[in-house]
Amino acid sequence: MLKSIVTKLSVLLSTMAVVLPAMAHDGSEQASVMSGLVHFLTEPDHLLVMFAVAGGLIYLIRKHSAKRF
Repeated sequence: MLKSIVTKLSVLLSTMAVVLPAMAHDGSEQASVMSGLVHFLTEPDHLLVMFAVAGGLIYLIRKHSAKRF
């Protein structure tokens, strides 16, 4: 049980370390929808978050589908 808690805590902390820098913007980059989209898709910290989320989703989908068989 302790191992499970430590694992979940480490995942939470590593996720926060990746996500929090992307949340630290003041919003001045988003003058319009298009500039906000361009900013989101070109900033390195946002790309890191997108890849982390995509990797997490792929992992969860594969884990879920492996349990079904």
